[in-house]
Amino acid sequence: MSTEYFFAAEGCYIRELSNSADDPAVSIAQARVEPGNTTSWHQLKNTIERYVILSGTGLAEIGDAAPRTVNA
Repeated sequence: MSTEYFFAAEGCYIRELSNSADDPAVSIAQARVEPGNTTSWHQLKNTIERYVILSGTGLAEIGDAAPRTVNA
């Protein structure tokens, strides 16, 4: 588990909480998006992403669905 955030290509800060070759089906990370920033679209293969919003409010766009407001 890493305690340090790194700046990801999507435009947010990521801290990996669980990412091991011993369990490749699971990757858990904490992401931090600075106020006013927008992250870029990305797509993962064979992985389902789930999000837990700890604080703040944002706009999420997933697939072809209309953007929706998300919050803690």
